[in-house]
Amino acid sequence: MKLIIFDFDGTLGDTRANILLTMRMTLRKLGLPEKDDETIAATIGIPLGEGFLQMFPDLSADEENLCVKTYRSIFEENKKDLVPALFPHVKETLAALKGLGYILTVASSRSSASLNEFLRNMGIADYISLVLGADNVVNAKPHPEPVLRTLKEFGIDASDAIVVGDMPVDILMGKAAGATTCAVTYGNASREALEEAGADIIIDDFSKLKAIRVIMMERVFDRVQADLNQLKEYQESGQWLEDFEADERGEIPQDIKRGILSEDALYNLLEGPHYLIS
Repeated sequence: MKLIIFDFDGTLGDTRANILLTMRMTLRKLGLPEKDDETIAATIGIPLGEGFLQMFPDLSADEENLCVKTYRSIFEENKKDLVPALFPHVKETLAALKGLGYILTVASSRSSASLNEFLRNMGIADYISLVLGADNVVNAKPHPEPVLRTLKEFGIDASDAIVVGDMPVDILMGKAAGATTCAVTYGNASREALEEAGADIIIDDFSKLKAIRVIMMERVFDRVQADLNQLKEYQESGQWLEDFEADERGEIPQDIKRGILSEDALYNLLEGPHYLIS
């Protein structure tokens, strides 16, 4: 594992209160129907305009732009009094990961200007090697573009990267790019939603990332054990002998044959980049 790509809102920075307040103030100012906290929170992680359309699908392009402009204006005022803070253990964990040689980056649906300002003000900008905001990509989350661009920037394969986020869109983005995904439960989505999105790892405390190598090794061992159990069941069923005999007769196409239990078969089962930890 060489690269860790972080979401910002709900993963590094606790911006939920500011976002909810700003959205409620925006809706009131524009005379739009109020939305509950759950509905508003469900828009976190996607571009602002898309968030408004998710809540109000019938908005015209001009109305959407007005919503975005109004929100950003109110947000700038609100953050003077309601300053977002880092989640517990974020700064020291980033420092530790950087010290271990990991490349740390951010991929967010927030604008790059806003991201860089927050990172500087929160004192973690020096740990981050690349910042990608919504204005830096054509396709935002859950599209894999932010991850793919980051991989290309550093010449790193997806098998050597992990995406960390608090929303299903973060997990879907990482999985679509072929990276390992890690969900945090203290953000804006439920554990159930993150599990449904297919997160490979779920943690409740950011500091657990300090042991990411151990976590990844545990996943490898679990997968190897599952495969060994499958091999054992295959052997005990006697199906392997039937397959072997059919294979000898040329009755099993090369692209679908299961093979037999042998050292070579076991080696082929366990080899591959998905079992390598670096």
